[in-house]
Amino acid sequence: MLTLLFWLMALALFAGATRLGRHFGVIPIVSQLLLASIGLPLLMLLWVEPHWQLSGAQLVTPGWLKTLYSLSFALLLGHILSDVIDLRIDRQSLKIALPSFAIPFVCGLACAVWLLPAQPWLSSLAVGLVFAITAIPVLYLYLRHIDYPPAAARRLVQSAILIDLTCWSLFGLAQGSLNLSSLL
Repeated sequence: MLTLLFWLMALALFAGATRLGRHFGVIPIVSQLLLASIGLPLLMLLWVEPHWQLSGAQLVTPGWLKTLYSLSFALLLGHILSDVIDLRIDRQSLKIALPSFAIPFVCGLACAVWLLPAQPWLSSLAVGLVFAITAIPVLYLYLRHIDYPPAAARRLVQSAILIDLTCWSLFGLAQGSLNLSSLL
């Protein structure tokens, strides 16, 4: 019951942060990210853990929460894709879309197989997906909120995908080995 109460309180806090941010001219995604990175950890540290005796792990373990999160994430991505993607798939779109997903996915999969060989194949697949799916929705929501021209927003999102590929690949290599000779 306390878990449900916490998540209802978190939703109310996000709504309040969005409203307060709008009052001061801050776009919603920025106020929500500030709450998620500063407000919620402080709430956990100062109230939830000492008074409710709930850890972060206990708050994210219920099955209903995982189902709700998956559904919400799918709806968000569907909304973004419905705005960004033109339903007429042409060659140029495929030239951009396939490498933008396939290259980071394959890099993530290769890093997982190389650096985490004892893990089951599903874990390797998850690492590949983490490489391929990043904070692109946040960039998209920000550009949309500031009424950025759609064609330019598409180019920026595509550039962000390429930048993510580079960053995640370097992060994967750096995290995997502190000894450069072992990378050869």
